[in-house]
Amino acid sequence: MTKKILEDWTSCYHENDYYQWAIVLKQDENVLIGSISVVGKNDQVEMVEIGYCIGKAWWNQGIVSEALSVLIKFFFEEVGVNRIEARHDPRNSSSGKVMLKCGLRYEGTQREADWNNQGRCDTAVYAILAKDYKKLRENAESTTVGKDVLLLSLDKIHTTELGIERIKKNLNLDVDDVVAWCIQKITDPNSCIVRRGKNWYVNIDEYEITVNASSYTIITAHKIKKRS
Repeated sequence: MTKKILEDWTSCYHENDYYQWAIVLKQDENVLIGSISVVGKNDQVEMVEIGYCIGKAWWNQGIVSEALSVLIKFFFEEVGVNRIEARHDPRNSSSGKVMLKCGLRYEGTQREADWNNQGRCDTAVYAILAKDYKKLRENAESTTVGKDVLLLSLDKIHTTELGIERIKKNLNLDVDDVVAWCIQKITDPNSCIVRRGKNWYVNIDEYEITVNASSYTIITAHKIKKRS
């Protein structure tokens, strides 16, 4: 079956707009564990949509995040697209965290707009623009070591039930996934992240998010009081 799939892929490689890659283990490149590809595109707005899948045994190991990051760099720096999209079933929140970790921003959820092995489903849409990518690169080059550590550890960020209640109350927040909302703010190109003592402090828009530097627990988030 795997051989047939690979033969189908390679038979299309002569097409200039065909993008399909296998995801393999670094320690054994003969082991195919998933795939990542362009599943949609719009030449008029210079957009590609990336889709991926990976075997359950390799979930939550940062493998898809690494693959997606490589493709984002490739499409912006070599192909020259202006927009990269990805989407997932909202019931699979881990996939959304992969997208946020790679710099994509949540743009909204379309109701019953997709189909998967469970039937018709909603689809959460994420995207990153070329200008967003450029700013993220510039920030990465000028950032402190502390900020790098936080941005490279997004998959470790979590909070407690008490933290969820506190953050929702402080911000009057009506979202299903508080951690994903916080990660989106942390990865925003305009966020300011500083390490002071035992915590990171993330300032973005009117919010400040506090993350413990040892446990990666989101301690709290609140609105910044405007000075009169």
